[in-house]
Amino acid sequence: MKCSRHREQDAIGVCAACGKGLCSDACAQDGAFGLHCDAACAERLRRRASSWDEAVAVVWSALMRALGAGLV
Repeated sequence: MKCSRHREQDAIGVCAACGKGLCSDACAQDGAFGLHCDAACAERLRRRASSWDEAVAVVWSALMRALGAGLV
């Protein structure tokens, strides 16, 4: 796979948000939620992680309520 910006360079990874190939020449930016190609993709990854955390919290809360009701 080649870099999406530098077609002559091999990609070292892919953007976790959009899937574009990224080379090491300042294209691949390592963020808290994986490699990304630009600020928009970094924000998309942050929002995706945030919504995942919210979904896990809702499910966990429902499970704890069910467990509590079962114990009572």
